[in-house]
Amino acid sequence: MEVLGSDGSSVTVLSEVVSRWERDFKGVFSNDISDFDEKFYKEICLRKYVIENQILKGEYWVNEDLNKDLSYNEIQLAITRESNWNSKYTK
Repeated sequence: MEVLGSDGSSVTVLSEVVSRWERDFKGVFSNDISDFDEKFYKEICLRKYVIENQILKGEYWVNEDLNKDLSYNEIQLAITRESNWNSKYTK
């Protein structure tokens, strides 16, 4: 398992991957959308435009493995490992 680090490099350390997933999933399910104003929207649109142009020009490296869908087995394995970790360390 891997995620992209803040510098764009691949991160494969399990604790960092799980930490990133936890942070991202908490953000998905939080109801705090106070930061999503017009300024934020314009900034995101600009960044999207710049990245798309870099991809078209071949200036942006895309890791296709990170863009693949997770398989059922990968999700089940992650859940099992997390459950086992929680049962060991949260008592």
